[in-house]
Amino acid sequence: MFYEKLLVRLRRERFRPAALAEYFRGTFTRVREGLEHNPEFVRSLLVATVVLFGIVLSLSVWLAIAISRGTGTRFLEVSAVWLAFVFLWPFVHTSLSRDADDVPTARVTLPNFFSLLRLSLVPGLFLLIVEKHTAYAIALFAAGAVSDVVDGFIARTFSQQTRMGLVLDPVVDVVFNASTIWALVISWKLSVVIGLLITIRYMLLLGGGAYIYVFHGPVRIRPTVFGRLTAVFLSVMILVFMYLYQYGAPLLRERLSDLMETGLSILLIGTILHVLTMGIYNLRLYPKIVSSEEKRSDVERKTRTGA
Repeated sequence: MFYEKLLVRLRRERFRPAALAEYFRGTFTRVREGLEHNPEFVRSLLVATVVLFGIVLSLSVWLAIAISRGTGTRFLEVSAVWLAFVFLWPFVHTSLSRDADDVPTARVTLPNFFSLLRLSLVPGLFLLIVEKHTAYAIALFAAGAVSDVVDGFIARTFSQQTRMGLVLDPVVDVVFNASTIWALVISWKLSVVIGLLITIRYMLLLGGGAYIYVFHGPVRIRPTVFGRLTAVFLSVMILVFMYLYQYGAPLLRERLSDLMETGLSILLIGTILHVLTMGIYNLRLYPKIVSSEEKRSDVERKTRTGA
């Protein structure tokens, strides 16, 4: 959780230990205030988590019947433990439960629920791929990909865009796609190079964004056409690869698997270059933003102290 007003002071103090301690105290205070000022959202989050557990339990029963009791049990166990984190993130970030007009929202919106649902599927999907239940993994991955499209459509069509959704949705995409690709790598369906490329991409995306935010200025999360298209292509290519592995004839799989890996590599390299380009642009842009915000902060501080 980053709070820009606290970060302005932290940058001015050159990240000294005392300033870091003050920042963490201030962050804890902001989290507590967010929970105190919007208890309705916390209650709604509890209800949403129970619903998510019901969905996970239903999927576990389906897998126990369709595959084996052990698979269903393992799916439930890893998903139930993961649900604690799925609940914890929005709980700690309750202050982000605000709409486009910065008005607090008293419930988990439908788009955010779909994002949390997609996040809830991550460990179960990983398990199914590693245990080579590819047909069921395809169904689960497809459901997650569709939910990604649906939550964006609902948010735009019914004006349910929130600050939480702007942060949550890309983070969920990172976790969902990276875990799926690494599961395919571990199960020997994909080259380790693909896993390394997607790791580099997301490390640059999340790590670079965090670095710019902390040391330079506030990052504005704005989806680009390039980003949307590459996300769609990535999901489609993962689905096609899993489909070939499960249902493709041996000759077809042999001829197309290397081609699909090459296509994935080119796509990921292109996205890495895009992230680097945007990062360099932002590094040049944000010093101007930070300078103006620090000046504004100094004026406010002098006004309060009467200096």
